[in-house]
Amino acid sequence: MSRPLSELETNIVEVCRRGVNNRAEIARQLGIADSTVRGAYRRLAKLGVLEWTRGGTPNTKLPAGLEPVAPTQNTAAAIDGLTPEDHLTDGAELIEHLIARQDKAMSKALRRHSQAVTLPGDKPVAVALLSDLHFGNANTDYKAIRADAELIRDTDGLFAVALGDYHDNWIGKLIWVANDQPVTLENELALVQHWLNTLGDKLVAAVGGNHESRTKRAAGFDHLKLLLRGSELLYDADEIPFALKLGSAEWKCKLRHRWKGRSIYNESHGMERDLHFGAGNWDIAMQGHTHRGTVFRESYDEREGKIKLTVQIGTYEFHDRYAIQLGMTHRQQSGSGAIVFCPDGRFQGFRDLQLAVEFMRYLRKGG
Repeated sequence: MSRPLSELETNIVEVCRRGVNNRAEIARQLGIADSTVRGAYRRLAKLGVLEWTRGGTPNTKLPAGLEPVAPTQNTAAAIDGLTPEDHLTDGAELIEHLIARQDKAMSKALRRHSQAVTLPGDKPVAVALLSDLHFGNANTDYKAIRADAELIRDTDGLFAVALGDYHDNWIGKLIWVANDQPVTLENELALVQHWLNTLGDKLVAAVGGNHESRTKRAAGFDHLKLLLRGSELLYDADEIPFALKLGSAEWKCKLRHRWKGRSIYNESHGMERDLHFGAGNWDIAMQGHTHRGTVFRESYDEREGKIKLTVQIGTYEFHDRYAIQLGMTHRQQSGSGAIVFCPDGRFQGFRDLQLAVEFMRYLRKGG
């Protein structure tokens, strides 16, 4: 030894002499942090007081009952505090942390493939399809957004799903576009929150869009899930597969803001591509994003031998200046449509939300 042992080091040696060589147990007995024991281990090993067996278990070299003797001259400073070793990552602690995260992630993955929305009652219901509201934009139809949200809130048997781009969120490389916005980004979020509050528990599922994902790319977090916190609905930033149940009927649905694959000739190309060349494990697929208007299109699934429905939802923007600037096609049409579902398995899509509501009410009366 080149210096006397500190009180902490002496206490650790005494515990080791009693046959305790587990670092966590030593920390527990002495009432100190595990990292403190780890740093002391390393110092004692350098002094030759401890030796390391295979696997990192220390053995004291001092015979039982022998007290360390101070050298005639102290040539080294006694360090009591954080050393470089204290800032190193402990692999054993890290793997335990990651295993705990893995267990949670695997549980979420399993739940994701067994999600369901069960609608109440045994009468026909309607589900409004909402997408591309673009709160904050000067050319958004705010009257239609409010009217539709209040209709959904006040109508028995009417529910809603939402498919992204709830506000413009011009951040990142497109921040220059925000100069033309009539409200600030903070006020955009206030508008989204008010819309969500109006819908309340009538909104049963919401997926993020590419405008929401800008916050994730620029700042590293999903702000939409914070706005939705406390809501009883299905949510995912990218995709929601779920079973929609009513009475004895069940439909497999999948919501995405946009699907992989595009065609200027077919609004639902990406969804049909998934049907024929991807998983295709759905009865009804929906997307927004393109602003081309609400279109329902049926496709035959040869693998299951049944008709599947794809839905392209429009936008609430009545004039898209950015699309015109880029030479993109823009169709002026409401961002909402709806599907009326019957408990016997029948369903029908409508491009007009009000017409869907009238039809649903007729069926609910026994028509």
